[in-house]
Amino acid sequence: MYWKMTNICFYRFFIFFSGTFMQAFIFNLCHFFKSDFTSNTYRLVALSALLLFICSVPYTLAAEKDTIFINGSTTVHPLAKAFSSHYSELHPGVKFEISATGSGAGAKALIAGKCDIANMSRFMKQKEFKQAIDKGILPVFHTVAMDALLVIVHKNNPIDGLTLEQVRQIYSGKITNWKELGGHDAKISVIARDSKSGTQKVFNKVVMQGITPKPHFEMEHNRLIQAMVQDDKNAIGYGGLAFTDGIKSIDIDGISATHDKIANGKYPLARPLFMVTNGYPKLGSHIQQFINFYTKPAGRIAVEDAGYVSLQGFGEFTVYDVFRIYWPWFALAGFVLMAVFAIRAYIYASNIKRHEQELSKLQLYLSNIINSMPSAIISIDENGIIKRWNNQAEKIFGANENEAIGTYVKDIISINCSVCSICSDIASIISKNEVVTDREVVFEINDETHYFDITLFPLKEGENQGAVIRIDDVSSRIEMDKTLQQSRKMEVVGQLAGGIAHDFKNMLGAILTATQLFQHRMDKEDPNYKFVEIIDSAAEQAADLISKLLDFSRRSSIAGKIEIHNALEKSIKLLKHSLQKNVIIESEFHADEDTIIGDFSQLQNIFLNLGINAGHAMPSGGHLTFKTRIVDLTPHFCEESPFDIQPGKFLLIEVSDTGSGIPEKIIDQIFEPFFTTKEAGKGTGLGLSSVKGVIEQHNGAIDVYSEMEKGTVFHLYFPLAEPENSQQIQTKQDWIKGSGTILLVDDEPMIRKMTSSILRELGYEVITADDGMQGVVQFERYAHKIDLVLLDLIMPKASGGECYSYLKKINPNIKTIILTGFSQKQYLDELITAGVDGYISKPFRIEDLSKIISHVMNPTLAEEK
Repeated sequence: MYWKMTNICFYRFFIFFSGTFMQAFIFNLCHFFKSDFTSNTYRLVALSALLLFICSVPYTLAAEKDTIFINGSTTVHPLAKAFSSHYSELHPGVKFEISATGSGAGAKALIAGKCDIANMSRFMKQKEFKQAIDKGILPVFHTVAMDALLVIVHKNNPIDGLTLEQVRQIYSGKITNWKELGGHDAKISVIARDSKSGTQKVFNKVVMQGITPKPHFEMEHNRLIQAMVQDDKNAIGYGGLAFTDGIKSIDIDGISATHDKIANGKYPLARPLFMVTNGYPKLGSHIQQFINFYTKPAGRIAVEDAGYVSLQGFGEFTVYDVFRIYWPWFALAGFVLMAVFAIRAYIYASNIKRHEQELSKLQLYLSNIINSMPSAIISIDENGIIKRWNNQAEKIFGANENEAIGTYVKDIISINCSVCSICSDIASIISKNEVVTDREVVFEINDETHYFDITLFPLKEGENQGAVIRIDDVSSRIEMDKTLQQSRKMEVVGQLAGGIAHDFKNMLGAILTATQLFQHRMDKEDPNYKFVEIIDSAAEQAADLISKLLDFSRRSSIAGKIEIHNALEKSIKLLKHSLQKNVIIESEFHADEDTIIGDFSQLQNIFLNLGINAGHAMPSGGHLTFKTRIVDLTPHFCEESPFDIQPGKFLLIEVSDTGSGIPEKIIDQIFEPFFTTKEAGKGTGLGLSSVKGVIEQHNGAIDVYSEMEKGTVFHLYFPLAEPENSQQIQTKQDWIKGSGTILLVDDEPMIRKMTSSILRELGYEVITADDGMQGVVQFERYAHKIDLVLLDLIMPKASGGECYSYLKKINPNIKTIILTGFSQKQYLDELITAGVDGYISKPFRIEDLSKIISHVMNPTLAEEK
């Protein structure tokens, strides 16, 4: 009993000085983490005070828990199992729940309060330690044994030793074959622990030293590495001392992993093993006795049985023994710590003032952040009185911070806006504690209309209520939405124009063919002949106008071979009527080839766009020049270009002006959608972006060079195509007559009637059908005598393409010509590939129709004519 009471006294003495030490330690710890002395510090000081209070609690062996939860390192796991086995023999009522999930998982479990002891084969990371402190957890590391990372190979591997550098090169992938190390000729199979493992982190830190390992396999347990190395004679791995059965550990830098060299630290890969608790375990508790078990003789046996090195090789050693031997040092340490505590108390008082200064700096920093925000930030109290006012609020409303603070927020905002619902009932909104947003509120500021989103965020701290109001200028977004709406309207207009133009084409087709028949049958001396010519000319002009409407709607664009010089000449003619007279337009066509694959209308639009922009850059007049020449683009040029172009011959078009130039700071932005330097309402910012888009569609490229007050030049590159004669006739010729039977399939009665008359005039018999399905029926009936099918593309019941598929099944060799008002080139190409012999666009001239019919029905004769 005397010795027990003596032990208790020494325990109390030890705890008293430990508490003093803890206070000094905690203040330094908070300084290291730069913690707030008003939060974490007081919590930790309270913890040290609790330790002082423990000295008044009677020493007892009564455990607070019957089950001890242990989680963490797979390396420490065998040691924990061995300790628990021995401890359970002494205390049968205590149970253990032990999991091996890795050191990182053990740390997380301890921080989360899900285990009593965390097994770890490494120290906590700074982030883990800070998380623990923030949650009121004080990790205490108990060194229970020494371990070593052993580099292990198959027992028959001739390699007995490696250097750390050789191990590093194996795991980084630089050494891949055993023969490079003096072994057999075989590929090295590299095995490592998984990322949750403390063993892996120690290996990476000590061996890899920042180099990323590249193992072939990652295992969740040291025993799995042991098993793989045991089965694979070409494998290499690493693990703890407890996992060496059936394998061979090799020397590192010539040093073997013997117990004495591990204990004295000479072995390069030696490491301590820890059991970590939340603070010091309660005196006499099972957790405290369990961890201290390693100091006992039985604990030493358990450590060595588990395969590790014991650091406490002596017998029973109690706290009394420590104080009996070292009490003068403890006394000295106590006085030193008390002096340190007094000094720290003085320093703490000084730190209060320093932290007040830091708090002032922090407030200034936060103020700078708020003032740097693009939104207006206004903080108010529950009555709507302004407490904070940032720079953007001053910029929007014209009132500085001194003028705004202390006034009612609605008095300032209502000057510029009378419809803000938030400002009219601030107190009610704050009391409901709900975030409220009023969108697209109209403000009139300096005679300009702006749109703002206003959001109120309620604040509540104790009895103090208030709110933060954020005001965002969304005028640019509103203008962009308007532009997009206008674009959609234009798209709808284009679609309507396309539909109307298609119907007009059918009517004009009837007029054109009728006037041509009149002209053919009338004597040129007839006084009415000139009136028929006027009708024919007017119909031609109307057809040309309709074609432009279809180009606008994008429904008739059939990409083909076009001559760029022709497109440029037509664009220049339009520009001469559009630009001011003081803008001189010149052209220099040096290219001897100008044929490309493209869309005539789209190309003409980009030439007009560039020309009009150049005119705007020369309000006082100047020169606008269009030049062409042939260039060979090299592979290097194409690789450096941001466009997807291939090396070869290109047609280069230079569009230059002598205008004001483009500023260097914005020249990289001019092709971006919605980017414009024009005033609001005078430009959409879509012009040059559409130019770039069209050029990309034509597999070309564009770049720009500009000098201020000297002018700008755009370089447009288009891949050349081989010139080819068009299948369609572009000039008036004599009619080519023939013979045979033609099936005409068209849903428009006027087109059907007039085309039938033309065909009979040309010498052909005609069978008609008013839709695709009737065309199939008529073909089945007269298949034996039909020589050619004229097939409209867009029809009810069955389209031209569907009808042609049926006809091909009846007669695979049937000759077919497509009549089209509008279509897509891709669709026509598919029909040509399927076997269609040709196509002709509506409205057509009789000589064009006669020629293509003659060409399809009698190819040889047509060539001669």
